[in-house]
Amino acid sequence: MDAHYRAMTPAEKIAAVRDAWASARLLALAGLRLDYPDESEEQLEARWAERRLGSELYQKAAARLRELSS
Repeated sequence: MDAHYRAMTPAEKIAAVRDAWASARLLALAGLRLDYPDESEEQLEARWAERRLGSELYQKAAARLRELSS
């Protein structure tokens, strides 16, 4: 694996990290669906974002998005 990683181009490394991030996000959302089966995708996405950003930053970002969309 180490030799394979060293042989990768920077673009390939970025793509690998992007793919890993996307997979981790999908797994986290699947776990949230199990914990909150009655919530909409939008609500689950919000829960995911709050867990990633922390409550304080999430609240600030959500308020700003509401501002921009009105």
